[in-house]
Amino acid sequence: MTATDHLVRVRSPLGRESHGRLADIRVARDHSLLEVEFEDECAPGLPIGGEVEIALSEASTGKLVWLIGKLVTQNRVDGRHRCHFELATEAKDGIRSMVNRRQAVRVQPGSESPITVSLHPPTGGDPATPSVHDISTAGIAVIVSREDDAKLFAHRGLSVIIRLSEHPEPLELEGSVRVRRLLHSSVLYGIQFEAAKTSDFADKQALIRRYVMERQMTMLRSLKPPP
Repeated sequence: MTATDHLVRVRSPLGRESHGRLADIRVARDHSLLEVEFEDECAPGLPIGGEVEIALSEASTGKLVWLIGKLVTQNRVDGRHRCHFELATEAKDGIRSMVNRRQAVRVQPGSESPITVSLHPPTGGDPATPSVHDISTAGIAVIVSREDDAKLFAHRGLSVIIRLSEHPEPLELEGSVRVRRLLHSSVLYGIQFEAAKTSDFADKQALIRRYVMERQMTMLRSLKPPP
């Protein structure tokens, strides 16, 4: 089963930590296998068969599972390392419950990595400039003023222009408003990205995915390991 957008922290017996992304997981009757992707500079320096502690993190719920595994294969492709870790039988239920979810992981922007957004109705006019509540590879949630909601509520489709803190060029995506909910004195909009209507969607989504991963890594580093 696929397990994208989950993060992994690997800690060697000497205390060295490496951070990567969970690319895939295979659960069998007698063992489980994690496939983890690391950037070149973050790859763990381990011998084949080396035992490590593994923290599997789900940012959308804050759930964190610590596991024991051993490195069984490591391959370097296009500047990245793909490592397979074999886990003990008792780890099967814990990891299955975390990765058997289909929704994209959402993260909230941090003060060190802000996002700015503007919403443009199809009829033209001044754009709305809401604050960002959270973002994922599938969509974005923004907080719109009541005044801007009065201009936007009749439109299901909106153009969404996103400026990521680490990417100089704005990303223009087409979106569909799926949720409108009163939030105190403002309105929360849940907007789903429309891949078929967005030019170069895969490239833009890859930039958003990288942002989401980096935010998850920041959150994961802030978590304390078990005593």
